[in-house]
Amino acid sequence: MCDGMCRACDAAGAIFDRTKLEWLNAHWMRALPPDESKERLRPFVVARLGVSNPPDQLLVSSVMNLSTRANTLVEVAEQGRFYFEAPTAYDPRATGNLVTPPLGPRLDLLLRRLHALEPWDAVTLEGVCRQLAAELGVKLVDLAQPVRLALTGRTASPPIFEVMADLGRDETLARLRALRGRVPAA
Repeated sequence: MCDGMCRACDAAGAIFDRTKLEWLNAHWMRALPPDESKERLRPFVVARLGVSNPPDQLLVSSVMNLSTRANTLVEVAEQGRFYFEAPTAYDPRATGNLVTPPLGPRLDLLLRRLHALEPWDAVTLEGVCRQLAAELGVKLVDLAQPVRLALTGRTASPPIFEVMADLGRDETLARLRALRGRVPAA
């Protein structure tokens, strides 16, 4: 076994493989228990996003839902920004495709149904959205993608009904109303 001090190692020089290091980091990050992940993520959310006291539940949700999409806690914090602050802008391409006059009445109906919904959990939220989509004669994606845009500012995210449950009723409704305000009149 080589101790790194032999002539072959000295002549070849060490090679740093950043890709392998990130893969290894991601592997161990995903293996951490939720409570430990939450505590390790907290300083990155504070430093990168400026959130002074991030809620424990949102930290856990960030790690659980984004660790499969990220290799580092810095990436989890950046990708999970929407958990801690409402989007200030929306993906422009998605806005052009999704935020059209027919969306207004759909969002109005969804907001009314969500207002007093109980219980507020991913299963119930999905059921309400599926039922509304069926009543409107549209595919679920035609309702869910604008909701995703309202909540995250983008069209790719963790499962949207889980995001709605994690954000809670008040924050979800506020973000949906914000997008509703940007829908052009018919």
